[in-house]
Amino acid sequence: MKTFFRIFCLFLAAAAWGGTDDSQQFKEQWGRRDWGAMEKTLQDWRQKDPRDAEWFVAAGNYDYAKAQEGAPPLAHPPPTETPVVWCPAPSPGSDPPNLDPAYFDRPLMAQAVTCWKAAIAAFPDRLDLPFKLARLYQDCGDFEAQYDLLARTLLYADKNRKALKWADGQGLPQSLPLLIPPLLEEAIAYYLGQGGAANAQRAHQLTRLNLTFFPSDPYAYNALAAFYSTRQDWPRTLKYLLIASQKAPKEGLFYFNIGNILRAIGKKREARIFYRKALGLGKDEPWVETAGKLLGEAFLSKAEAE
Repeated sequence: MKTFFRIFCLFLAAAAWGGTDDSQQFKEQWGRRDWGAMEKTLQDWRQKDPRDAEWFVAAGNYDYAKAQEGAPPLAHPPPTETPVVWCPAPSPGSDPPNLDPAYFDRPLMAQAVTCWKAAIAAFPDRLDLPFKLARLYQDCGDFEAQYDLLARTLLYADKNRKALKWADGQGLPQSLPLLIPPLLEEAIAYYLGQGGAANAQRAHQLTRLNLTFFPSDPYAYNALAAFYSTRQDWPRTLKYLLIASQKAPKEGLFYFNIGNILRAIGKKREARIFYRKALGLGKDEPWVETAGKLLGEAFLSKAEAE
């Protein structure tokens, strides 16, 4: 796996404007992060054509990015102790900046919400836009709005597959089963990483939503296992990890997690088997080094080793 927490609001924004002169000028200024020039372009663009729906896309991008300016790195609270690593599936994009939403400019965030709502109404087939807005809701701490938007988006996407578009009105970069689950799992990983029962429940709700539309996604079953491990429900944890490993038998992460659970419940000999299996499949993933150390630990007694 190449990455586990990826922002995608800025990744999507890089190609999120149309072909008008104003939109192209704004896109160039965006690349330089020239805030003053972008603000002037938005003002001129709005005066020239107040009905241009692409303006709402660009203005939302500007407001959201500007709202994050100067925010310090996010200091996550210690997550609920769990032996399950919840790395989501790989997806295109860059790693998130992990900025602290508490320092975001709230009025600008509200403006971005208004702009992106208008953009979604104007471009109902643009699938990138609701995911941008869902991320914004997450940063605002509004899980209910985030979940409701994602549920409506998945239902719409399921019924209108042939009409769907992506950033700049282009075709989808991947099929829905490859494109959507990793985006949902970014939010799932975020809530699991925050720790606490309430956040674990939010992650569980999003995981169930994912499985409703994409029941073959192995990383969703890994996320279910992570949820149940926070409750120390080891039978269900192992159940979903085994399902994940069956659906993706070449993903070493799932075997690593199975080894962790077996080790946690005292089945050390069996744990070593799964750690070896995981190491045989892993490459440069973050958990590989941990698996090697655990396998090298002398946690078997001499009697067990014999």
